[in-house]
Formats: sequence, C-alpha cells, structure tokens
Amino acid sequence: MTVNHPMRRQRRHCLLMAAAACGLAGPLSAQAQIDKFREALGGLGSALGGLGSGRSGQSDNIVRTYIAADREVLRANGDMAEALGLKDAAALARATADALGDAATVDGLKEADKVVTDSSQLIQQELDKAPQLDEAAKQMFAAGLVKLVRGVIEYRSLRKSVQRMADGASAFSVLQGGGLGTMAYIGSNLPSGLTHLGTALQNTVAFAQNNDIPVPADATQALAAL
Repeated sequence: MTVNHPMRRQRRHCLLMAAAACGLAGPLSAQAQIDKFREALGGLGSALGGLGSGRSGQSDNIVRTYIAADREVLRANGDMAEALGLKDAAALARATADALGDAATVDGLKEADKVVTDSSQLIQQELDKAPQLDEAAKQMFAAGLVKLVRGVIEYRSLRKSVQRMADGASAFSVLQGGGLGTMAYIGSNLPSGLTHLGTALQNTVAFAQNNDIPVPADATQALAAL
C-alpha cells in the first residue's frame, strides 16, 4: 500500500503552481517568462528544498556553454588588446578568463561580462584610431579574431535552448535544479550580449580586412546568423 505523504503532496502542488504561473500556454517574451517564473517561486523555497540541489541536465549544459563562450571572448579580447598595445586590458581579460570556473555564480558571470564589455569598448576605441600594426601584432590580432568567432558561435548556439526554458518547456527541470538565478541572468543578458558581440565582430573583421590580417572562414557565417 502506497502512502500519499502530506509533504509529498505539498511539493507536487507547489510544482504545479509554479509551472502554471510560468505561463506555459502564453506567448510571452523570454524576460517576461523568467520574471513570472521567479515570482512564482517566491514563497516556495521551503517546500522545494528537498527536491535536490544539482542543476538539471539541460540548464547545466546551457550554463557550461555560456561560461565557455565567456572565456573564449575574454581570451579573444586579451589577444586583440595586446595586439593594439592595451596591455592592462589584455592582462585583465586573460586573468578573468582563467578565473572563470565551470561553477561560476551569477556575480562571477556579471563580473566576467563587465570585463568583456569594457575590454571590447577599449578595443573599439583603439580601432577607431586606425592603428598600424607590425607583423607580430597582426598575428596576435588574428589569433584573437579566431577566438572571438568561436565565442560568438557558442553564444549563438544558446538562443534556442534559453528560449525554450524561458517559455516554460523545461519548467520542471529548472525547478529541480539549483541554477534558477544563473539561468535567469543568462536569459536576460544573452540577447543584448549577442547584439554587442555582433557589432564587435563586425568591426574587428572590417579592421582585419583593411589591414591584411587573416579572417576566419566562419566569421561571415557567424555574422550572418546573428
């Protein structure tokens, strides 16, 4: 005989409430779905506490891919900043990439993304001056451009997965994981991040083409897909 324990019933009820509050049937924007999902979870912490602390497989893959893309872009900016003589920016970007672990917190991701933004802006400011690079600097810039294309492609690969989770298709897997705050951050930051990186990639490709610096074959494809 199976005993339907009251706590088990309460947890199941909480899960259903949260899933319903996500608006599974409603065509809301990604951020709106995330906001509703977080609100739905507001008073359910104690009831969900025993459901497990590890992230679901799907959300874990998204977080790992986002972190890998962050590292790639940071290292790209490190190379390009060095090629342009921005030694402090290069050192900071590389150190941030090295410090960004697979279990990075939301604060860690925010810090990394800020370094991405700041270093990208410094690189663009230097590119606007139309600098003349020697052969060693051109090789360093080319190496950074290869990494930047890889990072953009990795970010781009997340769009469909993040949208599906934000739309509520994987609400239960997110509930069962510990990555809600991280997933909410990624979901809200990814669109603007891709826009800014698309602009950065376009500008660096243009600079490379104008200065006899090799451009990766997949750079055009990466730009066209953004």
